[in-house]
This record gives sequence, structure tokens and C-alpha cells, in this order.
Amino acid sequence: MKRLLTAVASATMLLTMLASPARAEWVIAVGDCIVGEKETVCTGPNISGLAKYPEITSLDLRVVPSDLHVLQDLPALGGLKLGNDGDTVPVPSDALKQLASLGIEDLKLRAPAQDLSVLASMPKLRFLDASGTDYSRAGQSLKDSATLETLHIGGGPNTDLSDLAQSQSLKSVAFIFRFKEPVVKVGETFTVPTFKGLDGKSFKFSQSEYDEAARPAGMNTFTAIHPARSSYMEWDYYETPVQAGDRSIGMSVYVAEGARFTATDVLKATKVKVSPEDETATKGTYLLARPESYNYPEYKKGYSCEWFRDGKATGVKSCTYKLTTADSNKNLDVLVTVTATQIASSFLTPVATKHRVKYTVLDLFNHKVKVTGTTKVGSKLKAETGKTPSGTKKSYRWMRDGKSIKGATHSTYTPTATDLNRRLSVKVSASKSGFVSLSKTSSKTAKIGKGSLKIKKYPAISGSHKTGKTLNAKSGTWSAKPDKYRYQWYRNGAAISKASKSSYRFSARDHGKVIYVKVTAHKKGYASKSVNSRVR
Repeated sequence: MKRLLTAVASATMLLTMLASPARAEWVIAVGDCIVGEKETVCTGPNISGLAKYPEITSLDLRVVPSDLHVLQDLPALGGLKLGNDGDTVPVPSDALKQLASLGIEDLKLRAPAQDLSVLASMPKLRFLDASGTDYSRAGQSLKDSATLETLHIGGGPNTDLSDLAQSQSLKSVAFIFRFKEPVVKVGETFTVPTFKGLDGKSFKFSQSEYDEAARPAGMNTFTAIHPARSSYMEWDYYETPVQAGDRSIGMSVYVAEGARFTATDVLKATKVKVSPEDETATKGTYLLARPESYNYPEYKKGYSCEWFRDGKATGVKSCTYKLTTADSNKNLDVLVTVTATQIASSFLTPVATKHRVKYTVLDLFNHKVKVTGTTKVGSKLKAETGKTPSGTKKSYRWMRDGKSIKGATHSTYTPTATDLNRRLSVKVSASKSGFVSLSKTSSKTAKIGKGSLKIKKYPAISGSHKTGKTLNAKSGTWSAKPDKYRYQWYRNGAAISKASKSSYRFSARDHGKVIYVKVTAHKKGYASKSVNSRVR
């Protein structure tokens, strides 16, 4: 069923169409009027020229002139409309007085009238549409009309239509009821004011409908069950007046545009979820708050959030929140406010829903691990971790080509021959109360090269330089103990044939010559190194 005023307008249009012939082609402009064969429309006050067209039967005066005497020169005039739709300025009483003696049958007043009493004496008036006029103030005298059959009239609470039942000509009354729009919250009971009908009894609106937004709770009382921006009362009812004879007056009641109720309520999230739900989280973890259900989901446009720590605002007003160590074991409250659609914003008030979470927030290590030192066999390497919080416990594990080296669990490591041409790395594990334990592994080193043997005490020769006596070579002292030595004796800088042992028998050929020995040290994983003994 369409809205009430639309229904009233449609009924009025139908009756007007029945009373007026179909529109014809316009033929001439006269003053502020367009004169047609069957209908004339005037949009200004200059209507004096109409007197030349006595055949006019239907006239639409969009502006009410102060002088309507020219209408007396239109004997065929049967239908008249006064004013413009939506006019609030009343039709002047003098204008209506000038109509009293005219033979108009169909009269529509688009603007309210302050006094309709003069219309009761119109000799042929059968249809009167004064929907914008308050019956209580201006319409009571219409019961005295001897010709009026159809009446459209308005009014508000306390209007009493019972005297219309005294009319001897009325057949139909359409009453447009107006009252101040009540504003109620969902769940509340409210009362609709009423009026007295043709039978003198208070009209029962409990038979009306409220678009499923309210339900009857008694005579003219209702309970709001759903918020509604504009819930109109709709009603169509016919009654038989209490009077003698076999004549009846049909009555239709419509509720005007202003006569509606607005049921208000709050729009909120009925369930809010924060994820992740773990009670332990790490610093930097993002929390996401979102409403999972609403009390009026059809009116939801979106939602917003604000975060509080132990009741104090954090300044974060988005639905994501980044945890810090300051949040650890504190009450975090997120207020989620649902925003209503534009059409619902006037009757649903946003109310924030609070959801509380509590986390143990663990801090994070941010150190980096690297290996320093010379990547050669025998050279000490060190695991560097950079700055870590005081009290941090560290453990180490050295690895060769990604595999753990047995026993290598200190901050330093000296490569052995096994590490030659292999790559080393170290994993450092850090732990501390309030922190997430972390293990980080350094990048692999370059391939481990051969170590360098360094002489600490040069080789020496002992024994007598006499023919037949034996000279012995002492191998010297080295930075790392060689696995073996090789010897070569020299005479005046030339290698002595077959003299390649640690001892040498002095011969007659050696007298007066420079004798020395070259010692070559060999060790696995190291580059061999040769040094000469001191000269004897």
C-alpha cells in the first residue's frame, strides 16, 4: 500500500477527472492565463480577460487573485482549483466569499482556509477538497450545506467530526489526520492521539499498520519493535454513522505526512573479536579488532575503533593495534563503534562496544651474528653478536659446512686441518626473562686456508768441526708443532749430496768451509716452511 498522502492525492485526482472533461489542446494566452477548449490555467493574478470566454468549464488558479468577480461572467464554470501545491499561506476569506453565489460543483483548495462557512451556502457545491484545512477551526459549518456530497478535510487530535453526521447530503468523508511525530526507543510503548469520528466515538488506530516497526498494545497504543526512520500509520476504514434512515456516510481516514513515528535505538556490535587470541604475544604483533555481529546488521555502514591501556587512551584510533612491551600484562580495551547508513543515522545512535584483552608481551632481540678473525688453520675466530640487553645468556655452536663441530661451543674457535677448504659459521642462542629466545646463525666464512708456520727459535748445529766427527741439527721452535721435518746440509751455499738427515759427518773437504743446515717443517693443514740454521 502506498504512502497515505499519495493515496489521498490519487483519490482526489480520480474524483476531479470524473468531474472534469479530458484536457484539450491550448488555444490562446490571455493575461496570465492559457485558455483551452475545456480547461484554463492561470499562473498570475491577471485574469480579467477571462470574461471574454464564458464557455470555460474548468479553471486552475495557481495564484489566488484578490478580485474574483470575473468568475461571475463564467456561467459554465463547474470546476475550480485555488492555489499551488504546498502553499502554506491561507486562502483569503474575501476570495471565498466571492465564490459563495457561484454555481461551482467541484472545488479544490490547495492552501488552507481560515473560514469555510461561506461555502456551506454555495448552491451547487458537490465536491470539496480542503485537505489542508483544520476542520476544528474552519469546517464545522459544512454540515449545513444542502448539496455537499464528498468532503476532504484535515485535522488533528481532539477533532470532533460527529456533527457531520447531521448533514443531509454527505455521502463520503476523507479525513487527513495530523499529529506531532512521536519519537520512541525500540521496546517502548507509546500512545497515538486520536479524534472523534462520525459516530462521536474516539477513533481506534489499533487497527492500523506500522510497517512491522510497531505492534498494537491496546487502543491507540503501540510498542516499537524495530527502528524506523519514517513509519507511517496506514488505515482505510468505512463506518456507518449512527442516524435514522437508510442513508450512510462512508468515512476514510488517512494519516498525513507529519503524522508518523520514529522509533529510535542504539546501533552497536553485539560481539567483538580480537585476534590473535593467544595470551602470549611478541612485541610488534598486530592485533585486529572486528565486530562479528550487530543488533541491526541491515543498517551497518562500517565501524571504527579506539584503544585504551588500563583505562588511558593510547592514541590509536584504528582497528589494528601494534603491541609494545608497555602493554605486557595490562588491560587493553578496544571500543568498537558501528557507523550507521545515512538513512539510519537519524534514528540509530552509535554506541561503542568494549572488548578487553590481556597479553604477556615478550620483547625481541635484534642483534646480528658474525664471525671475525683470519680464516686460516690455526688462527682464532670469534663470534660477534653486537649489543644485547644486560643479563642476556648466550650459547654458541660452531659449524663446518652447516654441520655441528663436536666440542666447539665457545665464543671462539681455532680452525684445524679438518677445516681446510671448508666454510665455518656459528649459531648464537640468546635468552633473557621477558624476551623471546632467539637463535641466529652467522653467514659462512670464506674457505679456510692453510695456516702459516712461524719460526720462534731458529734451528742450530751442535757437534765438533773435525774430520770424522758428527754434526747434529736442532730443528728449532715453531708457532705450531710440526708433524715432521726435512733437512738439507750445505757447504758454501751448495747442497751437499746425500746430506739429508738431521746429522752430518764432518769431512776433510769441509775444513775452512761454511757449513749450515736448512730445516723444512711440515704440518697438516699448514703451508710448509724452510729456515736455515745459524752458520758455524
